[in-house]
Formats: sequence, structure tokens, C-alpha cells
Amino acid sequence: MLDGRGSIDDVLRRFPTSSVAQLVAGVLRFVDGAHEASFAAFERAVVLNPKAAQVAYGLAFERAMRLGQLRRAAAIAERAKTMNEPVRWMQARFAIAIALDEDPAELGAAILAIEPDVPDVLVELAKLHLRRGRPGAALQLARRIDAFRSGDASLAEMRVALMRAAGAAEEADREASIARQSYDAFDEPELDLSVRPPPRPPWTPAEDRRRARAMLDPSSVAVARSRTEGRALDDESVERLCERGFVCVPGALDRTARERWLMDAQRRLRADPARWVKGYAGGLEDYDPDDPATWTIPRVDLLGDERAAIAELAPDAWRAIAQLLGGEARVATRHWSSYFIINFGERDEPRYKPPEPGDPHWHVDAPHALRWGAFKQALVGFVLFTDLAPRAGGTFLAAGSHRTIARALRDGADMTDRTVARAVSHEHDAFELTGRAGDVVLAHALLVHAASPNPWGVARFMANPLIEATTPLDPDGGAPVERAMR
Repeated sequence: MLDGRGSIDDVLRRFPTSSVAQLVAGVLRFVDGAHEASFAAFERAVVLNPKAAQVAYGLAFERAMRLGQLRRAAAIAERAKTMNEPVRWMQARFAIAIALDEDPAELGAAILAIEPDVPDVLVELAKLHLRRGRPGAALQLARRIDAFRSGDASLAEMRVALMRAAGAAEEADREASIARQSYDAFDEPELDLSVRPPPRPPWTPAEDRRRARAMLDPSSVAVARSRTEGRALDDESVERLCERGFVCVPGALDRTARERWLMDAQRRLRADPARWVKGYAGGLEDYDPDDPATWTIPRVDLLGDERAAIAELAPDAWRAIAQLLGGEARVATRHWSSYFIINFGERDEPRYKPPEPGDPHWHVDAPHALRWGAFKQALVGFVLFTDLAPRAGGTFLAAGSHRTIARALRDGADMTDRTVARAVSHEHDAFELTGRAGDVVLAHALLVHAASPNPWGVARFMANPLIEATTPLDPDGGAPVERAMR
């Protein structure tokens, strides 16, 4: 029924007032190359059923961007921003305004008024101010960039580069010194102030046909609706977070989104590694995801080009995060980015050696901002986009170490000195993180952890976002992440 234009015409004749049929028609018209007919079908779906607008606008926006029709995409985003997830659509409009060399300052300010710390907006507005000779305004925005919230390590480098370009050399040097304590590698980039068009979203006819089939499958719609609220953690899981410092939310990632982001990551690695790999120095020019011989770099940080609401990307994880922080209103981090940490493994060192107590890899995330009674870091996410077998590059967690670090902070310890985390690693049993693609492990932000080697010849794709609260964690508070510190 979905193999040609004639068959979808039959469906439209049978169900002339069905918005779902129009959505399917829009998807399949695009596959056939009838682009204007595709956009018309999405518009018809909205007319027939306003409740279909969110899906229709999303599909139309993807296709306008795919065709490079930026002004059409901007118009779609402008209409869609009055619905759910307004910031998402405002950000899309913001990126297009920059690409069209318009002044997006007013729109950027409107986004930041809703979500004060959206990193992409802060970076692009700072660049805009630098291009237009306003270094003071650029510096103020650079200071607001939180390099840890999205798990995107390149933001720390961008923050330093913006500060230096704005003329604050001493402040940039201090920030660079802190970042070197926080990351295994720190490479300050050359700041590029040129304007680039937004990347075109990945697309294949096969993927659209699968999407069309899913739209016509009532069971898949029912499953999707039943999972939008997410499942709560049971009492035992909450206590596990408090006692051991981490808890697994199995199968939390939406499968369709996970596969799409993974496919897009592979596309970016093949098409333009110099653009997308942080600190790229060559080695992936012949990259083939099916040929380990072409994986000549042991570890890669793949920059993110897309953000999604956690509630949509991983409903169960979102419910767990809100539960552990004491309610949705307490959660400041509401989006995750497609920033991947990829462990290809060492081809020349097949022997496996897990991190030992005292190894230099033991650390806590965002150490520069950890001050007793004043930090907002609540959880660290380990988001698995591929299966993670034992002894295959999983993170090691020092179970229960979050309470030891809490006591050290209370006594005035400086966590930018990694010797504290290394010493604590001697006191706790190490737990190797493993799991299936789609699992999300939530760890307390104070939990000591370390990377491990991957000798398996199977690439590990993972995201590692930091989740912040809107207010500092209260050592005497009642939320599970606060009780866990006592």
C-alpha cells in the first residue's frame, strides 16, 4: 500500500477527511519527488485536524531544510512556535536568521528569557556581537556559557575562545586552566566568525517509508501515547541512587530517535570529520562504520548539531530525573544534544586493563563549579546509543563515592584538583557500566567515575550530559539527590 503514488491516492479517496492519511501522503509525495504536493498535504492535515499541527509542521520543516528552502523553513518555525516546545521552534528560527544574515538579537533575547542558558544561542549571539564590534556584550554572553550542562565538552573550549576574542586574555587563561583540570584533553579552537548555513537533516527514502508505515499502524500510535508520561522509579531504585550513587533506566531512549541520531552521527563521521570531530587531526578520511580497520582514532568527541527535549527523547529518563530532583519544576536541563563520545578502541593494544584505584582517569564532572551548598549539578547521564558489553569501553563508577565527595566538599576540598577523586577511588568498589542500546544510567553528580579501554573492535556510542537543578542542592533537602549526600 505504501509503494507508489497510486496506492496513497487510493487511501486518500477512501479517507478524505483523515489527517493521518494526509500526513502519510506528504511523506510519500516527498519520496516521489513531488515536493510542492508534499507541503500541500501537510497543510491539508492541519486544516482537517489542528491537533495534527505539531507533527505536520515538524515533517514540513524537516523537508524544507532538506531542500535548502530556508525562508520556507523559517515561516514554518514561526507558525509552530505558538504550540508545544516553543523554544525548540524559536531556536530553529534563530539558526535560520543567522544563516540568512539577519539580526537575530531580539529573537535570541526572547529565547534566553524563557531558558536563560541555551548554549547554542549564547555562542551565536556572542559571535554576532564580535562580528559587529561589540566585544563587551560578547564577553558577558561568553561568561554565561555552561560547558557541562549538555555534556558537550567543546563548549568549554568555545567559552575560552570567545573570551580571548573579546579581549579578556587573563580571564580566558584562567578558564583554560580550569578546563584542563576538568577534561583529559583541551584544545582551544581558532574562533570562526563566518556564517554557515544550518546542516541539512539526514534523509533516506527507506526511512520515510518506515515512518509512513508507522503512522498507519494503530498499535504503534497507542504505544507511543502510553509512553509519553514516562514510568516512575520504584522505591528500591530511588534508594539505590541514594546508597550507591547511580540507577539504570532500561530502554529509556525512544527507539526511532536513537536510530536516527545514530545514523546521523555515522553520516557526519563519513561526510566531514574535520567539521564534526572535536580537535580533529586526521585519521577518519576513509571511515566505514562496518570496517574497524578504518577506525584509526581510539576516541572521538563528535560535536552535536541537534537538540531534543528529554521528555520526548527519553520519557522514562525524564520522569526519573524529575523524581530524583524533586519535581519537573526543579529541573533546569530540559534538552540533550546529539554530542557523542565514541570509543572506537585501541587497535594496537588488545590487552584489557580496567582503571585501577588511583589512576588519573578518576574524576567528577564540572569540578570547577562544585562548592558546598552552592552547586546546581544534580545528575550525570550515561546515555547508551549502542550495546555496551563487559570489558568493551564502559565507564567505571566508584559505588557510594558521592557521599565521600560530599563530605570532602563540606570540609572545603577543591575538586579541580583531581588528586581528591583519585584518593577517593581507593575507598570504594568499582562498578563497570554495561547495558543495551537505549538504556540510560543516571548517576549522582558527585559520583567519582573513570573511562576504560575498548579492545573489542565494536564501537561504543554514548552521550554524557550533566543534569542541573534550577536551585542549588540543599544538603538538608528532601529530594533524593539531596538525601544522597547525607
